[in-house]
Amino acid sequence: NDYNTHDGPCLREYVHVLDIVDAHKKAIEICAPGIFNLGTSNPISNLEVLHEIEKVVKKTPNLQFSNRRPGDAESLYSDYSKAKLILNWVPLNSELHNIVLDYYNWLKLDKHR
Repeated sequence: NDYNTHDGPCLREYVHVLDIVDAHKKAIEICAPGIFNLGTSNPISNLEVLHEIEKVVKKTPNLQFSNRRPGDAESLYSDYSKAKLILNWVPLNSELHNIVLDYYNWLKLDKHR
């Protein structure tokens, strides 16, 4: 929790699986050559993710920070402009609340199988 970020933890990017599927579908449909970054260009702190999980699950976890991992970057996120230009793709489902809620609902469904 000692990174030079707005709330201390490192920043990462989270993309909804449906957005990834949509990008793959579009690439296949036009036989797009090349490599594409798929993301949101919006880094989110791990603490923000935890707070969103708390809202969805309605539980407060016992939070403990550990030391940094060697070589861990302060912020990692992508530029999806090539995917937007060539695939006409933008992330539509990747608001943090949607990602957490859909994952939580999937976990609940999986327990009932």
